[in-house]
Amino acid sequence: MNQVSGNLDDFVRKQIKINQSPEMENEFRNIQNQLSASSQKIQRQIESIDSTLNSVIQKTYDSAGNAIEKLQDRILRRIQETENLAVQHFNEIHQSIYPSAEPQERVISSVYFLNKYGPEWLNTIMTQIDLNNFKRQSINL
Repeated sequence: MNQVSGNLDDFVRKQIKINQSPEMENEFRNIQNQLSASSQKIQRQIESIDSTLNSVIQKTYDSAGNAIEKLQDRILRRIQETENLAVQHFNEIHQSIYPSAEPQERVISSVYFLNKYGPEWLNTIMTQIDLNNFKRQSINL
């Protein structure tokens, strides 16, 4: 909770960075490099057989490269949508916990606690609270 109360933007960026996978970008780069190397290798081999097939080979590999780029773009868009949703959720949570950039305090009637926990809740409070501590305290009922 202290992590969130400091700077929400830093906390959100840290969480998104943890969830992202830099290995994925490297994998797509490797696929494109392998595709290019494979295309050049096949073109050299086919050139001795029939040089007119070079344009067909190039178009085929270009089409495969474009399909891979489209897949990568689609994945990146989905990650961005997910991040935007995560940022929106963090903002909503932060607003509900810290409505005025301060922890939210609530005043609830003692009758509520009496009905919910019975008369023992007063004993629990008296044993858990430090009467000499004037800072905010948390009590488990």
